[in-house]
Amino acid sequence: MKKILTLGLACLTSIFAYGQVTVTYQVDATDFLAAGATLANNGMRIGGDFAANGGVSAIDTMVDWSPTDTASGMAALGNDLFSISVTYPASSIGATQYFKYVNGAWGDNEGTAATTTIATDGCGVDDGAGNINRTLVIPSSDTTLRYCWDACYQCDGSDPGVVGLDESAFISLSIYPNPAN
Repeated sequence: MKKILTLGLACLTSIFAYGQVTVTYQVDATDFLAAGATLANNGMRIGGDFAANGGVSAIDTMVDWSPTDTASGMAALGNDLFSISVTYPASSIGATQYFKYVNGAWGDNEGTAATTTIATDGCGVDDGAGNINRTLVIPSSDTTLRYCWDACYQCDGSDPGVVGLDESAFISLSIYPNPAN
């Protein structure tokens, strides 16, 4: 009986996990920092209405518009690239996620400069208080988005939803035996 209950629990867990979707948000702060900005002591963060959409980071449940919350901290990947993965329940697929990248705490965030491109290039919307927020329709499959700070594209000008492979990671890759099927 114990085996049947364990099997049933495993099936139920896999059904719930299958309905989830993970979005990995990445921001390249190279241009932002090169222009004279300094990275805050608590690092790059993300703010948005994540709790309203059921968003959970690896650390904890996300809090709406609270980038200083520990669940909103982004991991430094090196080369001024920062990342956070947020998992949403199936019920949030198709909902609109509002968000922005924040350097430390409010005041040094995207969408506030007069020259902000997330407003002029159309990937952001005004929240009515003079701030521009990014928007994302939560996808039905796991997705990675990489943006250049305060821009609607990657820093190389490519689409934010097309994150390329790091070909240098494959230099030392070997297949054995060779030839391989």
